[in-house]
Amino acid sequence: MKPNFWMPFGLLPKKNEPKPEGPRFADLYERGVAAAVDFTIIYLVLHDLFNAAASYLYGQADHALLQQGVNAPHLAEKMQLFWQSGLLHWWLVNALFQILLIGLFIVGSQLYFHTTPGKYLLGLSVRRKDTLELPSVAQYVLRFVAYIPAAPLFFIITFNRQRRGLHDRIVGTVVIHTRPDGWYWQQVKRGFYWLRARLTRGD
Repeated sequence: MKPNFWMPFGLLPKKNEPKPEGPRFADLYERGVAAAVDFTIIYLVLHDLFNAAASYLYGQADHALLQQGVNAPHLAEKMQLFWQSGLLHWWLVNALFQILLIGLFIVGSQLYFHTTPGKYLLGLSVRRKDTLELPSVAQYVLRFVAYIPAAPLFFIITFNRQRRGLHDRIVGTVVIHTRPDGWYWQQVKRGFYWLRARLTRGD
């Protein structure tokens, strides 16, 4: 069997190319994957607590007025009854509670481990833009708060050389790689070679 059969998707050795000096900034897709991992973990860990809190808080609304609002014939009357029931108030309290817990998870992970689970998996870390040192507690907190205005613009404003989002610009941070260039690809190739050895052992 030809060796090239075992070298799909560019697994053939590449020629050595000069690497650019300085930090390697995380691309948009890498940061997106890291964020997806973080929020998946948050969902799995805090899902039951979120549901319990929502059930309790929404239970504080006036359900008689809510039912009247459902049956009201006019939109203005519906909105007025929903407002009077306190539903919007308790929805806001629930949203702030969830944001607080998510913030404690994200900021706490960064303070204790200097990264989040998703960023660790991809070898990423948040650093100060000018010195590349770890941010302060205030910067971590402010950066999380800045996610709120940054989220809708994330896919637009990160197309710059340092891949900085609005929240990075507000706080003065960047997201860099902490592992050597090509480290993950080396792990993929090692896994591929290991699998190939197992599959061809009986040949």
